[in-house]
Amino acid sequence: MESSILKMIEEVINSHPKLMHIVLKQKAKFEGWLKFELAQELIKHNVQDLSVEYMYAQGKSADISFIHNNQRYLLELKTPNSNWVVPGIDSKIKTITKNIDSIIDDGYKLQGTNDIGILVFVFFPFPSGDKRWNQYLERISNLLNLEFKEDKNYRIINFEYQAINCQLLLSAIKVNSVLWYT
Repeated sequence: MESSILKMIEEVINSHPKLMHIVLKQKAKFEGWLKFELAQELIKHNVQDLSVEYMYAQGKSADISFIHNNQRYLLELKTPNSNWVVPGIDSKIKTITKNIDSIIDDGYKLQGTNDIGILVFVFFPFPSGDKRWNQYLERISNLLNLEFKEDKNYRIINFEYQAINCQLLLSAIKVNSVLWYT
C-alpha cells in the first residue's frame, strides 16, 4: 500500500502544476488540499469505508481512514516546508525542526493503534541534487524505528514549471506492525 500511495501523491502533484507552482513559490503548506485529492485517488482504487478526520480512539483522529483487504488503514498527512534557498521560490524563514517534530508526533500516535498506520508526508522544496533531506529522514527513522527504502516508502520527484525547478520528497511509510493471531 505504501508504494501505491506514493504513486497517487505523485500523480496528484503532477496533475496540478499551476497549483503546485503557487504552493512551492510561497512555501505554503497544502495538507488540507492533498488530503481530499488523495481521498479521491483512494476511491478510484476501490478502498472501502473511506473517511476523512476519522475518530479512532478517544481524542484521536486520522487524516484519512479506509479499509483495504479487510484491514483498516489510518493515514496521517504532513506537508513540511524547508527553509532552503531555491531559485524562483520566496525566501521565507521556516522552522524545519518543528515540521519534522510534528511528523514524529504523528508517527508515535499511529504506533499506538491496532490498525495499519501510515505516515504520509511531502517535504519541500529543495534544490535539485541537494541531499540535506537525508538528515531529516534519518532522524525520523531513528526516533520511530523505521526503515526508509527508496521507491518502496519514499521517493524524490522533480518539479519544473515556469521559473521554478526544485525537488520534493514524498513518503508513505508504515509505522506499526499489526500482529495476527490464529
